[in-house]
Amino acid sequence: MSLSRIRFDGAFFFCFLREIACSFASYGNRVLPVALRKGQNMYFNQVEFGQRIKKERTRLGLTQEELAEQLNIGPVHVYNIENGRKGCSIDLLLEFAELFEVSTDYLLTGRGNMNAEIREHLQGAIDELEVLLQGLERK
Repeated sequence: MSLSRIRFDGAFFFCFLREIACSFASYGNRVLPVALRKGQNMYFNQVEFGQRIKKERTRLGLTQEELAEQLNIGPVHVYNIENGRKGCSIDLLLEFAELFEVSTDYLLTGRGNMNAEIREHLQGAIDELEVLLQGLERK
């Protein structure tokens, strides 16, 4: 697979010549298409990523300062992430996912929050089993 690299206005475009997919990375642009498979693209939107971080933080009832303290980062960094001004390292992404008990896919793309879906299904099964157990205990 040959790879061409072109510099254009501060953005780097990586195009696989044998594939029809391209991966774009831009410092000024917030929406970054990422090559997956031929004809299939997934987009990272830094603003939406920040909104998901804020949503999960508020779901846990944390302030930006409390979240920053738990993750050992500055509250200004949390503010910048939540407002889509800054990204985060992979290590910090993993810490967010662990703390919020969500998948990294969900934080990055808004899709694939399997942890929450699995938790809901498991809770439903537990509730059904408890009802069955109560019924058996009455007999």
